Amino acid sequence: MNVEKRRVAQNVHEKLMSRIANGGSVADHFDAIVQTVTSIIPYDGAVGWIGGDFIAQGSTPTEDQFTGLSAFLAASQTNSVFHTD
Repeated sequence: MNVEKRRVAQNVHEKLMSRIANGGSVADHFDAIVQTVTSIIPYDGAVGWIGGDFIAQGSTPTEDQFTGLSAFLAASQTNSVFHTD
């Protein structure tokens, strides 16, 4: 990894950790967390399943679709990458 990528990754890590360390839950900071991650990883949407609550931003599956997808992913190999186009 080159120096610039490390600097950007470290900066994003510090922003994420400061949001969580300053109190509140991940759910409380979901939008800000997603925006921070977006600065280095482009996305169409993001979903969180936090404390049994479905949280979505952007273009995402519905809660029912996500529940099915979650079950599928849980049954899949944990060391593999899954993506869609």
